[in-house]
Amino acid sequence: MKFLTAHWYDLIMINYAIPPDLVEKYLPRHCMVDVEGEETYASLVLFEFSNTKVAGIKWPGYTTFSEINLRLYVQRIDGDEVRRGVVFVQELVPKRLIALIAHTFYAEPYRYAPIKRAVNTLKTGRELAYHWSNAYHLHIHSSDNWYTPAQNSHEAFIINHYWGYTPIGNKTNEYAVNHPQWDVCDAAMLASGVDFEAMYGSTWSFLNHTIPTSTFVAKGSDVSVSSKRILR
Repeated sequence: MKFLTAHWYDLIMINYAIPPDLVEKYLPRHCMVDVEGEETYASLVLFEFSNTKVAGIKWPGYTTFSEINLRLYVQRIDGDEVRRGVVFVQELVPKRLIALIAHTFYAEPYRYAPIKRAVNTLKTGRELAYHWSNAYHLHIHSSDNWYTPAQNSHEAFIINHYWGYTPIGNKTNEYAVNHPQWDVCDAAMLASGVDFEAMYGSTWSFLNHTIPTSTFVAKGSDVSVSSKRILR
């Protein structure tokens, strides 16, 4: 059953290699750290929702908005299937009701924060800028030369995670995030005023001095999020 449908687009993905044992603090029951070779990542993701429906209903004033999240990569073995998914450190949205619904029904670590987005179209691509919480900002240049990442590429590892997991005490919420594989384009950081320690706690302060492993933009698509399943 679909809990939410929407169109996601312009997903800025800024990816930092981190020690796998750092993920264990956030690891839901039944899950293990997902790695690319010997590396795993924390990704700062900034993107847009449009045409959003909850339980098939468009709620006026809540169909178009931004989200900013910090996510980690996990997997769960279900019989012969490897379910590759993400767990969130925190998710920010500029709508208090959306944060409340997501926290209430999915126990996701959502918080309200004012978010502003700006787009500047250039001959060489686009500049995408975000300002949020009246304190932080991020500004990138996107080439707009879209391509489909190879199956075993780094970009495919980052985007091809189609499950969400949330730890709830000794239980885990599991939900499917359905969408086709996204095209991506290269991007470069122009300016960053992100304080990871202030946003996410002292555990993440080292990212203030860490160069991202990669920065790219995923084009996005229509997306559906299933109703949760509780794993005991």
